Amino acid sequence: MTAGALSLWTMLAALTAAASDKPMPQAHPTDPGPMQIVVEGRSAIAKRFLGFGAEWDPMFWAPFNRKLGVTEKDWRLVVERIRWMRMPIVRMMMLSRWCTQGDGRFDWDSPEMKGLYRHLDVCQKLGIAVILTDWGCATWTKVPGYSGTADPKYAEGIGRYMDHLINRRGYTCIKY
Repeated sequence: MTAGALSLWTMLAALTAAASDKPMPQAHPTDPGPMQIVVEGRSAIAKRFLGFGAEWDPMFWAPFNRKLGVTEKDWRLVVERIRWMRMPIVRMMMLSRWCTQGDGRFDWDSPEMKGLYRHLDVCQKLGIAVILTDWGCATWTKVPGYSGTADPKYAEGIGRYMDHLINRRGYTCIKY
């Protein structure tokens, strides 16, 4: 019997068993049955719970998406949905190579950085806290002039782009 036929027979046996009149065995014979959960609304478990957020990477305006034909109308729809969700926090990933090749020079106007600014502009306007994280220096995220994440130049590069984003561009939404 082939693997495909065996899978088919297994599926048919499971469906037949599920359709029978006999009750299904309980997963845990000692299961106490239904239980009541009471939530005390006056007692906070976490004093600084920020709420539920999402991963929102600044790839909307990336060259590969632009080639697919994303438009300002599409962007407005995304922004409206972000506004509707009322997220208090997002995590946003970026790549050091969006602004440097590790040679000590920085390009703050690359297409990728412009895309990042648009995402951060939305967060700034809507009061969404941002956890900005660098993807690191793995093979596919490699910055030519950095030997890896242990390279002091990598830390210096992150410091430079954080200085640019917070102190020069004024993004107070970047909190973490």
